[in-house]
Amino acid sequence: VQGALAGPNFSTDLLGTYLYRTFFGFQLQLGDQAMGATIAAMMFFIILAGVMLYLFVIQRRMRRYQF
Repeated sequence: VQGALAGPNFSTDLLGTYLYRTFFGFQLQLGDQAMGATIAAMMFFIILAGVMLYLFVIQRRMRRYQF
């Protein structure tokens, strides 16, 4: 991870640092709170989908080995 100054033209940026730069602004650029909120919502839904998939798989395995 290269931090806030990721790669050429931010090509290796993570979603979290992109959210921070977009919401709060970066150097002389002003932050865009609507775009930051949109990125945060997308991060929430991506994490939610991963957790739901994980729990679905675990519940399926638990039912299979239940007496």
